[in-house]
Amino acid sequence: MAEAEAAAEASAVPPTLPPIDAAITAPTPRKAGTKSKSSSSLKRVSKTTFNFKSDIEPTERDDHSRGILHATKSSSSSTSQSLGIEEHTFAWIADNVDDGEVADSIVGYLIKHGFRASQMRFIPFSSKANWMARYPHATPHVECHADGTISGTMPQFDASA
Repeated sequence: MAEAEAAAEASAVPPTLPPIDAAITAPTPRKAGTKSKSSSSLKRVSKTTFNFKSDIEPTERDDHSRGILHATKSSSSSTSQSLGIEEHTFAWIADNVDDGEVADSIVGYLIKHGFRASQMRFIPFSSKANWMARYPHATPHVECHADGTISGTMPQFDASA
């Protein structure tokens, strides 16, 4: 009687495994040094580019002093001299920074951290919040206030990671 109940119970439970004819096939081993011809292969490129665009009308950009200072520098890793590393940093420049001396303070700050003025670009932008919403991967870690004071800290790049 117990066998009959167990058989009835077993037949009432739907199978959770696929039927035998839907078996998953194992990948075919390939010779060492050959590349996979998988349809999901990643495209390999030597570089990529980000384009950061102002949200200020072109006719108003020359008079707009608020925005992002994007600075880049190339350096070598301490672990490998042949490994070139490109670092990017973003600094928010606050309202009313029309004075050249005030703008020079953020440029000088970035130069002290190894960036070159020739590798800095100013992108006029409406607000820091709008910049961060549009470009969350380009968060400004440093801010230059209208009086020339600088707040925030430069991120430290770890080449060994």
